[in-house]
Amino acid sequence: MPTTPNKFKFIITQYLQFFILFIVMRAIFYFWLFQHTDQSTSNEVIKAIYLGIKFDFKLASLCIVPFTIIGFFFFNFFKKKKYFKTLVRILLTILYTFLLLFYVFDFGHYDYLATRIDSTVLRFFDDIAISSQMMMESYPVVWGTIGLLAFIFVTYKLIGIQIKKTTNEDNLPKSKKRNIFFYSTISILIIGGIYGNLAYFPLRWSQAMFSKDKAINSLALNPVLYFFDSFKFRNASFNIEKTKDSYKIVADYLNIKNNNSQELNYTRSYSSKHNQKPNIVVVLCESMGASQLGTFGNPMHPTPNIDTLINNSLLFNNFYVQGFGTARSVWASLTGLPDVSTIKTASRNPFIVDQKLIFDQFDGYNKYYIIGGNANWANIRALFKNNISGLTIFEEGTYPDDMSNEKTDVWGINDYTLFNNADKIFDKSTKEGKPFVAFLQSASNHRPYTIGDHDENFKVLTEQDIDMDLLSKAGFLNIDQLNALRYMDYNIGHLMQLAKESDYYKNTVFMFFGDHNARTLAYNHCKYDEFALGLNYLHVPLIIHAPKYVKAKIDSTPASLIDIFPTAADIAGINYTNYTLGRSLLDTTIQNRVSFIYPFKEVFSLGLVGKDFYLEKNMNDNSINIYNLKSNDITKNIYSEDSEEWGYYKNLLDGMYQSTLYLMYNNKKENK
Repeated sequence: MPTTPNKFKFIITQYLQFFILFIVMRAIFYFWLFQHTDQSTSNEVIKAIYLGIKFDFKLASLCIVPFTIIGFFFFNFFKKKKYFKTLVRILLTILYTFLLLFYVFDFGHYDYLATRIDSTVLRFFDDIAISSQMMMESYPVVWGTIGLLAFIFVTYKLIGIQIKKTTNEDNLPKSKKRNIFFYSTISILIIGGIYGNLAYFPLRWSQAMFSKDKAINSLALNPVLYFFDSFKFRNASFNIEKTKDSYKIVADYLNIKNNNSQELNYTRSYSSKHNQKPNIVVVLCESMGASQLGTFGNPMHPTPNIDTLINNSLLFNNFYVQGFGTARSVWASLTGLPDVSTIKTASRNPFIVDQKLIFDQFDGYNKYYIIGGNANWANIRALFKNNISGLTIFEEGTYPDDMSNEKTDVWGINDYTLFNNADKIFDKSTKEGKPFVAFLQSASNHRPYTIGDHDENFKVLTEQDIDMDLLSKAGFLNIDQLNALRYMDYNIGHLMQLAKESDYYKNTVFMFFGDHNARTLAYNHCKYDEFALGLNYLHVPLIIHAPKYVKAKIDSTPASLIDIFPTAADIAGINYTNYTLGRSLLDTTIQNRVSFIYPFKEVFSLGLVGKDFYLEKNMNDNSINIYNLKSNDITKNIYSEDSEEWGYYKNLLDGMYQSTLYLMYNNKKENK
């Protein structure tokens, strides 16, 4: 830039460097993390990259604003004062470092969850010790730290050189026209870059959501802009008037007799069916998605023990979790309320931790929460302990002397050891003559995919042992993910073998469910293309094994997490009161069941899954999409505003959402 005054060189140099940094980060994302699917076309990829570059230029324009002000109005002061040069140098170094770190965390977030970073990432800081340890065990943190320090050093030195060069006298003759040209050109670039569109409306994150392919949309986003854009939607609270307006349709759906919308009564009471008091064991199976099981057609047949268990159990094969994330699934299964929080999970909200639970109503039972790690994660301890009287928590470091406390990784003791300990706990309760109800939480099928204790019946597979093309076709990201699933399957088989050799087995109801599916590649072996609709993360099995109490069969009734404890109480035959939105899956008087879900998408959406349809509502613009799950063209929107049936389900969706928000804050226990 030989004829460019130094005051403008400084601005232009930093502007270009910001933009180049973001382009390089986008290229890394494309070549390392972005994966083409059957849905993505070359035209969509090109459009996503084009939009992404526009977002990158917008961010560069925002970043350069304060330094443009310095260059335009305070350059002489900047040129003469050494401390001011140092201050600007430090601020630029901090900004570049912050941006680099942000992208690094975004890449890790996407590698983990297949979504760009947004304000919900703040939940990981609530359990900073666990999150940090998982990062240490899953990623090269030490080398990354060394690289970061090197980046800071080089950046600081480079900016120093640039400042020195651009604050020297340029010996150019003064030219009013030249100054006007650079002032106006830089200003137009910045204003145009921030606005981003040659249209009436500015560039917005919603423009990136142009494809049905989530990967394409992720490619278009700029993670820094998207993170801050997401903040405006992070807070949710209930609206009493909307709740009352939509109460009637929810009350009818739940068969509530006293359905006065002014009272907002959700209470239903049920009398004891028998006095046998079976034991209840609810097993949360980490990342056990339907698509990963042999029963659901996975061509790798990786789950022989679970498949055998299903053949002798009641399987709900149209079962969905309400949202993605273990904490959300624990919340929903315990409370009977979907976790529709838009930033931190519901369990982390101190204002709604107090809840009336069916779990608490198993009078005369020993009550257990059994976990391999620490129960403080996501404030789960408070959710259990604050709401379940007489509960005993077994966690790492607290198991009795006759049980193992040896920690395997960040998630505590491995599932093999956890299930051995659980068997001893159940056996002891049985010998004491007391029935038990337990929430047993596995974790080994989670990154860092540590294979813990096992016997000779389990073998860790290598790439030489399998067909790697078939592995990808089955949806697995890599062989470590396959082995972790196989290890979970092995441990479930081990648990059931221990149980069958015990005195408690015959009078125990086992309820296995996945907290969500793992991140997978595209697959097409399920009964409909759930991957294309984004339902792959939420579709999981519910397996009820209790030969004495339920018949083995496959039930395609739509069901979800909020139904687990009403169903458990129904099978147990206890007196109980249901205060929230779940219903027993064994109640044959209920018609038109649907699953209420919170899809795992960049856009805040809600949905209903029926036997043969999926209704999805974009909560930002209120648009409706309905898909026929039996259609060959499954992504075609069949919604019609004139349809009475779709109108009913649309209103039911709105009602369930408003009632959920209301009950999250108004399902508190009575003071005793």
